Amino acid sequence: MSAKTGHFMGLLRVEFEDMMEDVSVLETLSKERLKNAEITDYVYNENNVVFEQEIQALRHLAGILEQPRWQQIENLDQLNLELRNSLKEAIVEKSYPPVVQDLVSRKLDKVRQFVLS
Repeated sequence: MSAKTGHFMGLLRVEFEDMMEDVSVLETLSKERLKNAEITDYVYNENNVVFEQEIQALRHLAGILEQPRWQQIENLDQLNLELRNSLKEAIVEKSYPPVVQDLVSRKLDKVRQFVLS
């Protein structure tokens, strides 16, 4: 693993943790909105199911980042492409919410741009 690819993977891990924390914050806000009668029980329960699916997806995908195969790749663009394809495949295979693909794709782009700058 080159310095750039190592930096890329390290930052990506942090971004995945951050995304999981963001979804947890949304869960908390949803609970407060229910308590304040801003949303119904039905809306709260529906939102909670989606939030839990998103967290489960992000945990699973974060596990993919830990696979040793990524350490073999020296080229940042190759790593980005292979990782993107592997994560997308996992998202489709597990039928995770479509928003997860958008979040992951944006984070991959963001981290790649940061490492290259």
